[in-house]
Amino acid sequence: MGDTHWRVPQGLGLGNAAKKISDGIVEELWFGDDDLQVAQADAAESFAAAMAKVRGLTPFPAIAQRIMQMAQDPDVQLEKVSQAMTKDPALAAKTLRLATSALFRVGVDCDTVDQAVVRLGMNTMYQMISATGVLGLFKESGKVGAGIRDHCVGVAAISRTMAQKTGWAGGGQVFLAGLMRDVGKLLVMQTEEFDYTRVPEDDEGWDRVHLNERERLGCDHGVLGGHVMTMWKMPLFVTKIVAWHHQPAWAYEEGGDIGLMVAAIRIADRLDTQIAKSPILDEKFLDEAAADAACGYMNVRA
Repeated sequence: MGDTHWRVPQGLGLGNAAKKISDGIVEELWFGDDDLQVAQADAAESFAAAMAKVRGLTPFPAIAQRIMQMAQDPDVQLEKVSQAMTKDPALAAKTLRLATSALFRVGVDCDTVDQAVVRLGMNTMYQMISATGVLGLFKESGKVGAGIRDHCVGVAAISRTMAQKTGWAGGGQVFLAGLMRDVGKLLVMQTEEFDYTRVPEDDEGWDRVHLNERERLGCDHGVLGGHVMTMWKMPLFVTKIVAWHHQPAWAYEEGGDIGLMVAAIRIADRLDTQIAKSPILDEKFLDEAAADAACGYMNVRA
């Protein structure tokens, strides 16, 4: 994707969206009983979301989009998926590399795309294409983008480990959601109206930047990212988790895997942020982290 996809005309940005919300009701909009659709509509009207729609911004080439659509069809024939895959040599190579990795090696060589598709399965194929496409967007965003990308990878890995340790079967899904949680920041960054290098350095900085986004931009990166992923036709569980990872009360109210995944991602977010400062997690930090509502929701102790 070339840089032209990310250029923002001067004088246009997310700030106008914030002016539509009267003083004094911003927090009620995000934390009160207001309809979630109001928050989503504000994100949809923001310039970053409009830019993504008008310019056709998407991290997925046409072939990748086609395969992702096929992967969501329970009646799809794997032969057709393999045929589509061979039309994109780079994607076919990534598929073969993953299928022959230690994670999927089963003692039998995997030499063809057909074999790779069978070995990986459609769910893994979908996750691979989605993750590769979205993480590729961060390559054009410099050092800050690389830092956000690495944090997303850390959050995804910790979330999956938590799922495995607790015996919860949602590890694969939570990994994908963790990778995509901050894609909304990419769009915000291009407006140059918010500086992500000025994140608070105190212990609460991990869960404060979205409040500053709402005050300045009218929406936070979570809701904006969820809106854009809806345009990309991502699975509903991903869009909800991305949109709600800073509105956990809504996720916990819905419950099920959505509530568990948001809780896992919030715990992992705090852990990865702290690990970046120091790989040693002391008892004071662990006790404070364990007191968070996300740990209570997942029944996770220090």
